[in-house]
Amino acid sequence: MLMVAAALVLVGCGQVQRAARPADPPKRVATPVLADSATRFPGRLLGLLATGGANVAVSPFSISQALALAHVGARGATAAQIAAVLGLGHGPPESPQSVRVANGLYGQRGVPFRAAFLNTLAREYGAPLHLVDFMRDPAGAVAEINAWVDTETHGKIPQLLSPGDVDTSTRLTLIDAIYLHAKWLSPFDPSMTAPAPFQTPSGEVDVPTMRQSGEFGYLRGDGYRVLELPYRDGSLAFDVLLPDGDGVAPLLERVTRSGPLALLHGLQMTRVAVALPRLRLRTSLDLTGALEQLGMPRAFCASGGADFSGMAPIPLCIRHVVHAAYVRVDEAGTEAAAATGAVMVTAAIAAPPPIQFDVDRPFVFVLRDTRTSAVLFEGVVRRPEP
Repeated sequence: MLMVAAALVLVGCGQVQRAARPADPPKRVATPVLADSATRFPGRLLGLLATGGANVAVSPFSISQALALAHVGARGATAAQIAAVLGLGHGPPESPQSVRVANGLYGQRGVPFRAAFLNTLAREYGAPLHLVDFMRDPAGAVAEINAWVDTETHGKIPQLLSPGDVDTSTRLTLIDAIYLHAKWLSPFDPSMTAPAPFQTPSGEVDVPTMRQSGEFGYLRGDGYRVLELPYRDGSLAFDVLLPDGDGVAPLLERVTRSGPLALLHGLQMTRVAVALPRLRLRTSLDLTGALEQLGMPRAFCASGGADFSGMAPIPLCIRHVVHAAYVRVDEAGTEAAAATGAVMVTAAIAAPPPIQFDVDRPFVFVLRDTRTSAVLFEGVVRRPEP
């Protein structure tokens, strides 16, 4: 299972009136167009976040989806910067078939949200408006939103919003929740799983390691190797990018420059003996600084020039963006979840011997949709946590 939840919290103030609720539209998934800058976004993001010695797991797909919803209501330089960072094109392309996406808006009763904004999100993203009362009962609104996200992510993101994320000045929350079930095309035999050494930055440790031999996509690059494990779905793949021995930092630099997909060209079906640690990763990050460095500072309050006038006739800006991700890789397949929240406030042949592929040192991983090139999850594992 892979799951993703993303939320944007918008707040404002001023005189309000009841907003009309649009009719529930047919649910349709809108995914940002993958322009060239979109293929670089995952690498640039990971390069900024994967500092220090900790594990990192993020969902560029989740972050892009959440900010794409905000982009609908952004104008001027604010919209241009968001589009440039995410690589947004014109109109939503086809989404990964194995992904179930649910979108929703939670808005303050009485706020005069722009009809064009509501209609676009309803039509293109299948996101109806749910009216709540942030002004009188922010805790109740948070509970309602978290319950929705918990349901849509099958319990993997039980608390997307913390009590401090929403207050009486909140006016709108945009939510994107993604769920999919991914099983390996060739599952690992649990009886083959056994402890094996893994070189962490602080020394060698033994971690539960899964093993199998078979025909897999394999690539020897300059200073790194790649193994691709396909899922039963046929369009999803899990790519392990393993450095040759100079540490994961040089590999991260290349991922940052070109994006992870650029390092996957030339995969060939090869007989490989795989040794892959079981993984369980949890990450919580504040994305505000990273997104500003990536090139969209205008959207944040510190710029003094955010323009989200396409949402409502009140000045809004993003105060901070938070992100949480969960990734588990075991013998059966992969389960993952992520959440993104942006809080907005008022602006101020004879088979040769198999190639051994022992994942026994820090590595980068990419979980992608091979049809759309969407990077659903990515990360750096420095110390596996089974």
